[in-house]
Amino acid sequence: MADKKQELASLKESLAKLKKLAEDTLAQTKQEISTKMEDAKVTEREIKEIAKLKADLDKKGLDISTLVKLAKEVQLRHNLRLTG
Repeated sequence: MADKKQELASLKESLAKLKKLAEDTLAQTKQEISTKMEDAKVTEREIKEIAKLKADLDKKGLDISTLVKLAKEVQLRHNLRLTG
């Protein structure tokens, strides 16, 4: 009978440890999911902003590569004015 009580106590201890491990793992997983969801929201927002920019450029007959070229040219002219 004493062996059974000791075995039961050991099983309860093991169960408590497993429960704690499961709770810790769940908390960590929830945190990781929350972080990934935040990252996804940022990415989604960036995609929407880029789509809006592209639509605005299309309305003006421009595209992103043209805008980049224009920005580089403006920067170059600005730098030349500062040095010359």
